Amino acid sequence: YQAWESAEPGVIFFDKVNETNPVPGLGRIEACNPCGEQYLHDGDVCNLGSINLEKFVKNEKVDYQRLREVVRRSIRMLDNVIDLSDFPVEKVNTTFRGNRRIGLGIMGFADMLYMLHVPYNSQEGFDTAEKVMGCIQEAAHKMSHELAEEKGVFPNWEKSVYKQRGITMRNAALTNIAPTGTISMIFDVSGGVEPYFALAYHKSNILGGSVKLYYTNKHLQKELEKYKLYREDIMEKITREGTLQNIDEIPDEIKKVFVTAMDISAEDHIKMQAAFQRCIDNAISKTVNFTNSATQEDVLKGYILAWELGCKGCTVYRDGSRDVQILNLNKEEKPQVKKIEVKDELSEEMMENLVMKTASLREAVGKHEVIQMGTCPSCSGKIQVSEGCYTCTDCGFSACSI
Repeated sequence: YQAWESAEPGVIFFDKVNETNPVPGLGRIEACNPCGEQYLHDGDVCNLGSINLEKFVKNEKVDYQRLREVVRRSIRMLDNVIDLSDFPVEKVNTTFRGNRRIGLGIMGFADMLYMLHVPYNSQEGFDTAEKVMGCIQEAAHKMSHELAEEKGVFPNWEKSVYKQRGITMRNAALTNIAPTGTISMIFDVSGGVEPYFALAYHKSNILGGSVKLYYTNKHLQKELEKYKLYREDIMEKITREGTLQNIDEIPDEIKKVFVTAMDISAEDHIKMQAAFQRCIDNAISKTVNFTNSATQEDVLKGYILAWELGCKGCTVYRDGSRDVQILNLNKEEKPQVKKIEVKDELSEEMMENLVMKTASLREAVGKHEVIQMGTCPSCSGKIQVSEGCYTCTDCGFSACSI
């Protein structure tokens, strides 16, 4: 019910997580990071990196040779980051260096599919995901093995599944897929494994709700130009709709390829997550989009399907289930959110509401100036901005904006 109502919380399937625990000698894995892609033992850390898949399409084909080369360089780089990193807590330093986890992932997958003219919600789309991620996984493991021969295995290797298999490895785990919320925006590509939310949309800034940023998909523009359909009247319709499905002038072959998050069924979202999961050491940050009319039973069926297909977790979002929705179609103007009066000091009652009530929290964060000044409303600590999330470095308070 709670996920249906407000998209929180996501679920974790700990049986699936521990089936692929790379260091069982350290015990069960019992927690993950807030975005759901990184499962870690107590005190562990994992530095991440992402490959932009848009750059590996050549003449409407995937350049797997170049992809392997980039993976190899990425693994060496991320492994070097471990040696250059230091943490103020000794337990973290010890566990971090003991496992030498890294997390190489992707962004721009939806862009790759557009350039290949492959629908996201198709068997060809799922097969492409598994083949591309399989290439990355194979190249990553091969490079880690070579680094182990060059520099030595990770210290906890004796407690790992690799010792049982007789395989030398430099890193306990190598791949996952983070949301890449901020960096994908910088490079103007889709985030992580997600489809595009819309082909033309606006994005509200949760810290300053009056600011709207507008986007139109670059690959669609090229396709429409090829068909001589890049006209003002058609672009007005796309901007208003955010999708091509109800625009008569657009040919079916374009509609089939240029699908968006809300054009794709929840079942197909889950199938795509599962396709990637089959070729990943850790896990995936992914949103399973449901229409506003979806029922609680639909959400339950989605969870069960995700578990059956081998996913390690599942996070859902029913369109319109929150008062403040970060991504919006241009036609879906939401009512103005009630403003909160800013006072010199927060009352104990308001402090509790900010911290404990998720729905009210997101509204308050969008309007309260203490966050804009980088101050935590819970403990007055410092707010750190990373991957589109606002997190207090002292108490852990978090308000994700992407």
